[in-house]
Amino acid sequence: MEPRTGRAIQRAAGWCGLAAVLLLPGCSSTPAHPDQSDARLRQQTAQATEKAKVEAREAARDAREAARVAERKLDAVAQGVKEGIAKPAPGRMEHPVDINTASREQLESLPGIGDETAQSILRHRPYRTRRDLVSKGVISSTEYDRIASEITVD
Repeated sequence: MEPRTGRAIQRAAGWCGLAAVLLLPGCSSTPAHPDQSDARLRQQTAQATEKAKVEAREAARDAREAARVAERKLDAVAQGVKEGIAKPAPGRMEHPVDINTASREQLESLPGIGDETAQSILRHRPYRTRRDLVSKGVISSTEYDRIASEITVD
């Protein structure tokens, strides 16, 4: 809750308390002029209630604004979580990897592809299809099956 909202609620509660304090003496004592005293008490109570009503409206407005701010921040956090999940882990390259343009490091990010195989892929470029990796003898069919969904040829 915003501090401003809390203060407004406290003020509204204070006015309601004041109204109660004003009512109690009027109920317990016998005034010299009952009509004047009752009218004064009624007027003071009406003023205190009016002020409490205004404070309650301000508190409600402030609470709605605080809720809007909280919702906006929550949306930003949710979006950040989505973006964080979508990004590859640190040190891991994005896939699919284009085998005609990828660096050695990008090729090594593929499952089961080490330095020697990455160097071989670089030496046998260009590739017309992904399957050329097997037909040129760069990797085996088993290795190809492991990386096929993570490579492309553009």
